[in-house]
Parts: sequence; structure tokens; C-alpha cells
Amino acid sequence: MELVLDAASVAASVRWAVTNVSRNRVLPMRLAAAAIIVHAARVMIFVLGRLRPFKDFDVRPEHRADHDQTWNWGQVYFAAVMSALGVVGVAVVRKRIRST
Repeated sequence: MELVLDAASVAASVRWAVTNVSRNRVLPMRLAAAAIIVHAARVMIFVLGRLRPFKDFDVRPEHRADHDQTWNWGQVYFAAVMSALGVVGVAVVRKRIRST
């Protein structure tokens, strides 16, 4: 569901960027920004769940035994960095839209 929402938002945002619609029709950009921020929050919870003080707090008890073998630190770092870049991208686009 989140992937479909992200894909639709990105497609609408690209269309908006190409046609440069007036400010009162920036709903696709707002939806894309909301999806990116919600996803970043979910990734933050995922990353916290891999750290020692909060180890597996986000995993159901019956899945905790095999959860360590599912993820390695490279994947966790990659998810955190990509999520942070998404939030930075939202901030840059918002600043650019506000300045015009």
C-alpha cells in the first residue's frame, strides 16, 4: 500500500514539476512529502529496534528468534541513510517552493 502511494505521489509530482502548475494545486507534492515523512518515522522505529537498548521491541515475540539473521548492519544503515535523504529532499523542495 505504501509503495503504491509513493509511486503515485512521485508520478504526480513529476507531472507537476514538468507542467509547473500554480501553487493552489500542489496536493500531489504534499501527499508525496507526507508519505516520505511517515516512511521515515517507520524506518526510525526499525533502526531503533536493532539497537541494543531497544532490541527487537518492534518485533512480535514469536519472530524474535530468527529476526537477527534477517537483517545485517549494512541494511540497517542503508535504510537509515536513504530515509534521512528523503526527509532532506522534502525540506529542500519545500524551501524552494516557498521561495518562489
